[in-house]
Amino acid sequence: MKKTIVLIFTVVFAYTAFAQTGFELSFGEENTDDRVINTFEVDGYYISSGKKYNPTTGDESKPNFYKISPNGEIITHVEYYKQDTGTNIRFGFQKPNGNLMFFGNSFPSTELPQVRHIHVLELSMNLELIWDKIDSLPSTIPFIRHHIKNHLITIDNEIIIQGVMDTATPGTGRTTNLCIYKYDISGNMIHFQIYPGWDDHMEGSDMLFNADSSGFYLFGDLSLHSVVKDWAYFDLDLNLIGSGVLQNDQGFYFPPLTIKRLSNGNILMTNYLYEIDQYNIRGFEMRIYDTDFNLLNSQLTYNEHQVYIPVNRGMGFIDEDNIWVAAFVAIPPTGFVGREDINFYVFDSKLNMKGSFTYKGDLRYWLYDLLVCSDGGCLVSGEVPEYEGSEMTNNFILKVAFDDVVTSTINLLHPDQRIAIHPIPAKDQLTLKGVPESSVLLLYTPTGQLAASFRLEKGVNQLEIGYLPSGMYFATILQNQQLIQTSKIIKQ
Repeated sequence: MKKTIVLIFTVVFAYTAFAQTGFELSFGEENTDDRVINTFEVDGYYISSGKKYNPTTGDESKPNFYKISPNGEIITHVEYYKQDTGTNIRFGFQKPNGNLMFFGNSFPSTELPQVRHIHVLELSMNLELIWDKIDSLPSTIPFIRHHIKNHLITIDNEIIIQGVMDTATPGTGRTTNLCIYKYDISGNMIHFQIYPGWDDHMEGSDMLFNADSSGFYLFGDLSLHSVVKDWAYFDLDLNLIGSGVLQNDQGFYFPPLTIKRLSNGNILMTNYLYEIDQYNIRGFEMRIYDTDFNLLNSQLTYNEHQVYIPVNRGMGFIDEDNIWVAAFVAIPPTGFVGREDINFYVFDSKLNMKGSFTYKGDLRYWLYDLLVCSDGGCLVSGEVPEYEGSEMTNNFILKVAFDDVVTSTINLLHPDQRIAIHPIPAKDQLTLKGVPESSVLLLYTPTGQLAASFRLEKGVNQLEIGYLPSGMYFATILQNQQLIQTSKIIKQ
């Protein structure tokens, strides 16, 4: 079993209009809480959904839907509000007939803060409402709130949904009973099962079909009568078959997490970390298990910041040799001044890092979702304050192109201060032109080890690097201890 610890060197990315197909959107109605919770792609367009809530008027949360072009233009925006009813859309997908289907948590205003219903909608590709319905959840025990978390779609186009039911009144603690239910593609609930004694404690659990799709696993921070469980296995009739704990020699495990199956049948997991050995810092861990849950490979990724992965999906891929992971500074965005970064990483199927950079934001962010796009890029969605320190939030969508992470060579914090570095690749000497006063060059290996440091003179500098091993290095240029430029350098 291979185990690697990586200290990430981040490449600064400061543009708001990205190369190729990247874009950034921050939008919403003034003085409202707006958030995008889920985004999926259909025919090159991005379909985003979430909610809008106005705390001033006291209106219930309204489900919002957006159709966005490949270059980031909002083509269509609609909101569908049922009188005296609030809905938070949790996820959506395209149906076999070409229409769009969405599921959300729903609650009549007369039952606040109780959430006892599921709202199901079918929309056209132009976001026109075809039908919607609200289902009251059956239950053998009383509950206060209900929360949708995950879903799978079977080969028979049945939708399996996992959620939790809170049986404690607000302020008296949480008892989150596991529940699972099934819908047909027409939006009819055809089966429901609750598992008293089973708790799904935190945001960010995930589901995965078994190898032949005859059953499915639920992974998360689970417990059965307070006994820790990492996974539970169910058949397609929602019967619980078994449960267990994952092999993990690191000694920690902390959702949110995302689970994917690789083409060889192995299971890829990415999860948030609470701490790493003696380092009291957060990051994320990637693991690969075989079909018997034997741990084959793991990697820890962290830096000096406390980071979090998106709650609903923090990892994904179309090509498993280009696995995307996103992480952001783990401070909720509202009511705080300051700024946060969003980090993007690309790994191959053996968990070798192929590239990374950091989007340098100017506000605080909270991300719910990650989507790997058909053009190879990556899109994250969530919320951002309307302005620094605001309690109200806007929708936030950020898309980056694959080349911005893996093949770019220079990224600038201040584009008008570019320092020319050549030749690349270099053999014995590296020349820097346009160096400002009081500057330092630091060269790091891809695993984050400092390989060399140079105190620079103003103007032109020629540096001897012949003693360094061949390979790729990340270069950081600081002026007065402030980062001004980063580059990727190839040493022959």
